[in-house]
Amino acid sequence: VDKRFEQVDKRFEQVDENFKEFRKEVDKRFEQVDKRFEQVDENFKEFRKEVDKRFEQVDKRFEQVISSIDRLGEKIDNKVEKTRDFTIRMFTIAVGISFLGAVGGFLKILGIL
Repeated sequence: VDKRFEQVDKRFEQVDENFKEFRKEVDKRFEQVDKRFEQVDENFKEFRKEVDKRFEQVDKRFEQVISSIDRLGEKIDNKVEKTRDFTIRMFTIAVGISFLGAVGGFLKILGIL
């Protein structure tokens, strides 16, 4: 009976040792996993910095495009203003000529001309 208890006791000691070894191995694995997570976190931070830089470049480009559109709008406004002035001048001349023609026709009807 004593021998059996000794064998059982040895088996328990072996199981305890095996469990301790297993625990050490698990701890090592978790350390590796923690390191990997830290690496992934660093990679994500770097990626985020790169994305931020790209968005800054896109923002600058949009600002350039908006500036170009504003300048183009000013040019178009100037052209429209010049065209409007020219159109009003031509309309005034056309109305003046039509008025003179109407006055001439009226004077002809009255027999003055």
